[in-house]
Amino acid sequence: MIHGHTHRLGAFYHRDINDTHAAWENGCLCSLNPDYVTAPDWQHGWSVVWSHRDYFHVEQVAVVKGRYNYHGKVYGRKRLSPTAHFKVEDLAP
Repeated sequence: MIHGHTHRLGAFYHRDINDTHAAWENGCLCSLNPDYVTAPDWQHGWSVVWSHRDYFHVEQVAVVKGRYNYHGKVYGRKRLSPTAHFKVEDLAP
């Protein structure tokens, strides 16, 4: 099961006598500080689902402090100057 609306990243696994079951929360890409909520426990991020025939894998990508790692490359915010806004770019060497 994959679901959203919680604005959190998370994964839960449970194994019983018959099989392994799992559920994933997708995170969000909205503001983490909206006016209508006080101190929400939300995380920026998303899920990528890889599938091949009868098998699938869920990869979660967490964005922390405006940066994330995907397939060995770092992406995210880079400050242009002490007073400037951030610019999103590939930060790989």
